[in-house]
Amino acid sequence: MTGAFRTSTDLDQIAPALVAVFAVSRTVGTDASAKIDTKGGDGYRYDYATLSQVYGAVRASLADAGVVPMQTTVIDEAAGAVLLRCSTRLLHSSGQWIENDAVVSVDSRGRAQQWGAAMSYARRYSLLLALSVATGDDDAASIPPPRPLQSVGQVKKALLIALSDDQVLARAAWDRLAPGDGPFSDMEAHQIVRAGMMEATAVQHEIDAAARAATAAAAAAAAAAADTASSDTSADTAGPDGEGVE
Repeated sequence: MTGAFRTSTDLDQIAPALVAVFAVSRTVGTDASAKIDTKGGDGYRYDYATLSQVYGAVRASLADAGVVPMQTTVIDEAAGAVLLRCSTRLLHSSGQWIENDAVVSVDSRGRAQQWGAAMSYARRYSLLLALSVATGDDDAASIPPPRPLQSVGQVKKALLIALSDDQVLARAAWDRLAPGDGPFSDMEAHQIVRAGMMEATAVQHEIDAAARAATAAAAAAAAAAADTASSDTSADTAGPDGEGVE
């Protein structure tokens, strides 16, 4: 459902701003309801917070902190399923940013109303996730049932798309999970994709840490080499009694 967070190089300005937003955040109340029809004909209703309700709850605190949310939506096809990916970028006035994805599987044969519900859900979920804000509902029922992703190839493709086609992260996450050869039920497939994206976040952190360590080691080695060269030069220009040679 969610992808790894991506960030700008520096976070010293946006991090305290988001902490300030979180400090005044409250659970977003519901403002709409919908009815789900079941095969038995009974059906049920549920309450949920609309996208406008979520924006209304956080807009003032974001503006006070100098943060604006920006969202884009992309549709990807993955071996018989359609994945709707919404990216939410929290952009600070300093230019620093934090970004994440929410991915929803949609039946390609669904009606326009179902597509609209899926898009609204993805935007809402991505924004709430980015801000760590809760709602007083669980409106997952508003999304039409996804078409099953049962084969290994289908699930791998879904994970790759969820990770913005980053093959290195997708391969590493899959290897760490080692979910087996399948086939998988649609619920198992979604759990694998979700767990894979969490693993990808850990892998990315390890890659970043290794890169920082390598950079620090290279800098230390260069500094040591420079000190050695400076010492050798000083020794060459000094006489037996330590005075300079003319």
